[in-house]
Amino acid sequence: MEKTSKNYPLALGGLSIVLMGVSVWVPWTIFIALAPIMGIMDYFFHKQGGRAYRNFAGFILLFMILAFTARSVVDFGMDDPTYWVQGLGFGAMMSLAFYIFWYTQKTSKNRIGYFTLILFWLALEYLEIKINLFDRTLVLARTLEPLGAIMSWNHKTGYLGGSLWILMVNVLVYYALLRDKAILVGTYRWALYILIILAIGIPLIIGLISEAQPIGFQMMADLYQDGSPSDGNFPEGFDFYFEHYEYLGRTGGWVSLLIIIFAFVKGKTARKNV
Repeated sequence: MEKTSKNYPLALGGLSIVLMGVSVWVPWTIFIALAPIMGIMDYFFHKQGGRAYRNFAGFILLFMILAFTARSVVDFGMDDPTYWVQGLGFGAMMSLAFYIFWYTQKTSKNRIGYFTLILFWLALEYLEIKINLFDRTLVLARTLEPLGAIMSWNHKTGYLGGSLWILMVNVLVYYALLRDKAILVGTYRWALYILIILAIGIPLIIGLISEAQPIGFQMMADLYQDGSPSDGNFPEGFDFYFEHYEYLGRTGGWVSLLIIIFAFVKGKTARKNV
């Protein structure tokens, strides 16, 4: 049993790598590709001592790098080492979302749990596209572009609305199947299964019935760099996007900063009172 327990994070990490790589061909797998990484964090989170954090930090960094490197080389090719470096860099960068979550959750527990992880992730994705760190970005929303019109609502949410959708479903999948090893111990969380179906189905239906043109990554990048799309075509509802741009990521950044400051102050106060 102990051996099985030790292999659990390895199995989750391997699953995440496979799902992330496959998402290039089957984009829908991205909706469950990050849940195993959350399961790894859950595995170590309730253990005591500094070793638990070191193991958590090492596993998260390793599997985030491997997962996004797999996605990068499958998507862009294996010949150019640049794409290996981009996958490695993006995976390492997004690992910060899990480290920040660990710190804030340990220091000042909140009532919405892993949903704060979404804020940290969106803030980091926004930072990446804002400073144009990688030539070919690996932000989650980009995975859904081959599906076309299903993201036609993103002229209201911004391009990172696709990332928000993916993250929301991944968090729900984690809570339904992986929290406290639910899938292994036979715990069934029917309400969460229904929420997962709704979380996927509602945006999908809205996207299919909407006639608006979705905002693609290149259009979003052109707007940030040049102030207008390179082809001069503006999608329906563009005025709203032009006014607000990527407000989800920007808001996520400011809220994340407040959460970190609050956690820092609370941690300092708690140590003084000991």
